[in-house]
Amino acid sequence: MKTYIGKGKQISNYDIVKVTLTAAEVLKHKYTKDGVEYITFEVAKMKEADKYGRTHTAYVTTPEYKVEKAIVEEPVAQPKAIETQAQYPNSSFTTRRKTVLKAK
Repeated sequence: MKTYIGKGKQISNYDIVKVTLTAAEVLKHKYTKDGVEYITFEVAKMKEADKYGRTHTAYVTTPEYKVEKAIVEEPVAQPKAIETQAQYPNSSFTTRRKTVLKAK
């Protein structure tokens, strides 16, 4: 996404563009890397000059992140066994951890 922060004018007969930026707008886009503050912006030539004779525009490009909804599968709680071996003495009894066999 482009955020326009100012405009400029090419200095005649030179490859120099003089750009005027508002400090408040530019400072919104500063970042710190390795303890040093930076501002990165682009200057592009416009298709035609505006009514003030400005031939270039300055802007900051910020990456657009596509937000995707993630499907999160949560573990389903397993029901706890309410039967006990004492309730069914003549059958095999299975718990979630082990199988207990009752001798006849």
